[in-house]
Amino acid sequence: MGSWEIAPLSCVDPFGLSYYGDGGADFREKLSCVCACGMSKCKKAAQLASDALAEAQKRFPADSLHNGAGDAWRHCYWSCEMAKDIGQKCAKIIGDIHEDAGDRKGQPKNEREMDEHNNSVGHGLASQSGNCADLCQQALNDGKLENVEMRMKTCLLWIALVLGFLLGLTLLVWVQSRNSFVKSFQRAAKAALHSSEKIVAISAVTDFEWDTVSVFGPLYPCGKDQCATGF
Repeated sequence: MGSWEIAPLSCVDPFGLSYYGDGGADFREKLSCVCACGMSKCKKAAQLASDALAEAQKRFPADSLHNGAGDAWRHCYWSCEMAKDIGQKCAKIIGDIHEDAGDRKGQPKNEREMDEHNNSVGHGLASQSGNCADLCQQALNDGKLENVEMRMKTCLLWIALVLGFLLGLTLLVWVQSRNSFVKSFQRAAKAALHSSEKIVAISAVTDFEWDTVSVFGPLYPCGKDQCATGF
């Protein structure tokens, strides 16, 4: 446990709220916590928060401690330990108060949603047998915890799947359309070979904005101009 100085007469922490040590919660967060759950539970929650951060730093890379897997595990672990020690009700209240403080500092909405989800998982795990660290690690391994990185990867995966589906559908329609055109053109070309005009009306077999195509059979006699141009 940490230590703190309370000396109201000398104006050193007159409200007795310096239980977070260096940094941590601002005055409003501390006051809201004390009003909701009392000093002893807030001090315990603060100590558990420090313990959770220290444990996360041991277990996870530094770049995962904000919005990554380490961040998700830390919130789960902190909430689980709080629920076991100070009860589910105050564990949730203190977690929500902490997120409110984050909002005042400009926390993005998706980060709060992630934290609240992981806090909720931690609260639920508190009633299970086993220690919170292992329970939260298993929840992380099972994909039950959320982090911004995972959400981004999931979003990109869904985008890729949708684009792949649309591309496949487009190719299928194109192939079917092409096959339909080829078959129609083949039928029209065969008919043209046996006609006197030797001409296929493209408008009859496709929506292409072409006029006509002349079809020449083997050794088809052509005039001088036609042989020079190929038509």
